[in-house]
Amino acid sequence: MGRERQTGLAGELAAARAEVEELRAEVARLRSRLGEAGVADPMAREAIRGTEQPEYAPAAGSVAAASGPDEKIALFLSLFRGREDVFALRWEGREGKSGYAPACANEWRPEICGKPRVHCAGCKNQALRPLSAETASLHLQGRLTAGTYALRRDENVRVSCRGL
Repeated sequence: MGRERQTGLAGELAAARAEVEELRAEVARLRSRLGEAGVADPMAREAIRGTEQPEYAPAAGSVAAASGPDEKIALFLSLFRGREDVFALRWEGREGKSGYAPACANEWRPEICGKPRVHCAGCKNQALRPLSAETASLHLQGRLTAGTYALRRDENVRVSCRGL
């Protein structure tokens, strides 16, 4: 029975991979049609550079102590993936309180951010920031403390950590 289950799962995985390839081909076809129509692709990397969290997938065993910073950051981002549209920044108040809050591009900007009168969750000017390689680098250097939201928008979790 165990072998039958594995065979069934392998078949499901193969079917899912085939579907992914079909979808990639459809995306390429639609992007081509956009180009032919003279319409800019809204998802082109140039249009959203710095606003998405790329699919980092370093090969197993390919990152070592001698690897460069970019490879190490890519490995870090591949291991600690959460929501791709936002990450959390740790804050510390004057009276010793601390916590995490969603990173916002408008935070504390005069005439845009309503803090401290308006909480971030209720702010109409909220501009959530996705986790970038630059932010991950600053986190790894200890210059800021970033966190991910493990529960993704599709209600799945890619990683879960627990301190003991």
